[in-house]
Amino acid sequence: MYDVASITVKAGTGGNGAITFRREKFVPRGGADGGDGGKGGDVVIAVRENSYLLRHLHYRKTFRAGDGGAGQKNNRTGRNGEDCVIEVPAGTIISEVTEDGDKKVVSEILYPDQRVVIASGGEGGRGNARFSRAENRVPLLAEVGEKTREKSLHLEVKLLADIGVIGMPNAGKSSLLRAASGAKPTVAEYPFTTLDPVLGVVEKGNEGLILVEVPGLIEGAHRGVGLGHEFLRHVARTRVLLHLVDGTSQKPLQDYFQLRTEMGLFDEALLKKPEVVVINKADVPEVQSKLPSLREEFGQQGLNISHMSAVTGENIGEIISAVSTLVGEGPNAEIMADTPVAVLMPQPRRGSIEIRKEEGTFILKSIRAERLVSRIDLHDWHARVQLWSEFERIGINRAMRQAGVKPGMTVKIGDIEVEWS
Repeated sequence: MYDVASITVKAGTGGNGAITFRREKFVPRGGADGGDGGKGGDVVIAVRENSYLLRHLHYRKTFRAGDGGAGQKNNRTGRNGEDCVIEVPAGTIISEVTEDGDKKVVSEILYPDQRVVIASGGEGGRGNARFSRAENRVPLLAEVGEKTREKSLHLEVKLLADIGVIGMPNAGKSSLLRAASGAKPTVAEYPFTTLDPVLGVVEKGNEGLILVEVPGLIEGAHRGVGLGHEFLRHVARTRVLLHLVDGTSQKPLQDYFQLRTEMGLFDEALLKKPEVVVINKADVPEVQSKLPSLREEFGQQGLNISHMSAVTGENIGEIISAVSTLVGEGPNAEIMADTPVAVLMPQPRRGSIEIRKEEGTFILKSIRAERLVSRIDLHDWHARVQLWSEFERIGINRAMRQAGVKPGMTVKIGDIEVEWS
């Protein structure tokens, strides 16, 4: 009972900080006034109302938010990038796909107003006005905007059905679903025809009700017999139960209670769901003749029953109306306890510093250092002096000394190699 889609998303890159100076008479370069870059747009996942499937994501696979604009002179911050909003049905589980192909759950969309930022836009780079200090009136430093990476996402919607059609094998569930909704499950004249839940949508006024046919349950289902665990989980994700009883069975009441017993042994909460009990195959003369006795037999157990024929369509409209009334009055389907829990992966801290040595070259991993080096003219001696002064201030130089880096050694910062001095 799932619909899945695979997409690629990328948040917007932050805008670059500006290196500009005011024009003032008698003031060399007039002082720094380079503004910060704008923030990149976020990729947001939100609930799509009156939607049950991910079909619209089967055709569009790539989503990108807007990049932040570059900073401007006069301390003007660049524009922020436009967010990219992806709409999905309530009940959608979002997993990030790793390079190894593993899936890690990062969020689940459950509520109508819920919005999840699945990829945050990069921060804008600081302009050179941010680096102006008493000892450095002409800062030549600015940062590039924070870069973002593509993410591969796997989306899976765990469909929350309004009506769960349950019953013993061959009770006529598939025939009912086909007659009520136009869904076309594969059926045949033997038990366990349907091995997967089948969905159908019944138009009721301006709304659609989702019916799910839960494959036939047998004795031992609560222990997993006959895929029982999988089928019973689907029952848990419905709001109202339409319990079909095969009128041609030798022991209809026993069939009813056997299925109820399996449900209760799996989860007692299932027995509290609103339920409509219906004797099917009322078009068969044998069943018609024993309907009065069945009403009495079930009535002695406190059960009111209806009858229908999925073949002729007798009473189907009336029964769907009765069930839809219960849907409007009943609680929302409960989320199963075994629903995957979001795993929040730690993100690298912007102030963290990591140094390692590979084949004679020291690799410096520092977001702040990488963003500074990418924006500076390393051939400008004054800019290099200011860069090293900033490295000293934020602790880069001390970390390099502790790692054994000496002047003249090669250091790689991001994609740029420099000779340490």
